[in-house]
Amino acid sequence: VPLQKIRVDESNTVYDSRDNSNAIIETSTNKLIKGSSKTIIPDTVTEIGKYAFLGNNSLVDMKIPESVTKINNYAFNSCTSLSRIIMPKTNITFGQQVFSKTMNESDSSNIPVVMYVYKDSNSKTYAVNNNFTYRYIEPATIKVNYDNSTWYTQSSVPINKITIKLTYDDPEERTENLTYNNQMEVFYQEEGRTHFEYGDTYFTVKAINEIGTVIEKQVPVTIKKLTPTYTIPSGLLADKGQTLNEIKLPTGFEWMYPTTKITNSGTNYYKARYTPTDTKNYNIVENINVPIKTIQNEFVKEMYNGKLETFYYINGVKQKGFQTYEGKLYFFSRVNYTLKTGWQESYEG
Repeated sequence: VPLQKIRVDESNTVYDSRDNSNAIIETSTNKLIKGSSKTIIPDTVTEIGKYAFLGNNSLVDMKIPESVTKINNYAFNSCTSLSRIIMPKTNITFGQQVFSKTMNESDSSNIPVVMYVYKDSNSKTYAVNNNFTYRYIEPATIKVNYDNSTWYTQSSVPINKITIKLTYDDPEERTENLTYNNQMEVFYQEEGRTHFEYGDTYFTVKAINEIGTVIEKQVPVTIKKLTPTYTIPSGLLADKGQTLNEIKLPTGFEWMYPTTKITNSGTNYYKARYTPTDTKNYNIVENINVPIKTIQNEFVKEMYNGKLETFYYINGVKQKGFQTYEGKLYFFSRVNYTLKTGWQESYEG
């Protein structure tokens, strides 16, 4: 029965099974001298010893960390169930018959392992020279697909609608499709941010491919500003002859043509601009039609108590409180035309 689990007593000063590796490691040299079918090689191991996994028919999958620089003779010899081994970028020195089916030197057949290698590594050269089936770890192209082609500030990428297509330049072209189930994550330009802001030019998507390698891709985007919500000012009053800059608007609004003189009677519309507080992420809105009602004010002479007196009318309504005394008319005129507050007494003879 192939060895499945290994644990070295913590009091052992010569060997260890660090990081729950299920292996025997020579402490002083960081050489793995005996492995099992459950071994996970720690990234502190620098060498895999002779016969380390010899004849382990339960071993199916193995990843060699970047720290390993040498695999000794017969290390995986006769591991006939080993179907996949992931090799590091680092250059590795290979011993004799590392992946052979038997220890018989006249038998050159290999176990049916597929080697996952980096394109320019010596592991690829080893695979080619020894007739192993190999596949590349890094994809030749990464294509990120998503539904939305227009992004707005404050919006977020719907991760469940992203798919990633990986294309590998293996001897026979291979593709792989990743979804949010592949531990997918989205990152924005500012660390910790969960949405776009105006000026962003990309977002980054990361996912895990079938062999556990992190795939990362920057996706270019153009971010548009949002249109702010606002309420068109209403209830504005003016006298004929006033200019727009005399008519006060609510906070955020301003007249586009403030020197325009009000000459028409009734309700007329004039162009205003709205500037939001957050101009980084929201557009300034122009050409907003704001209504102004022009007040028709006039003095009318009428008979009053048998005398011809002058009265003040606004929009055809005689103003209350106007009195004549000794031939003089007293009336009130508005100080603030927009807010209609603060009436002051004026004198007219």
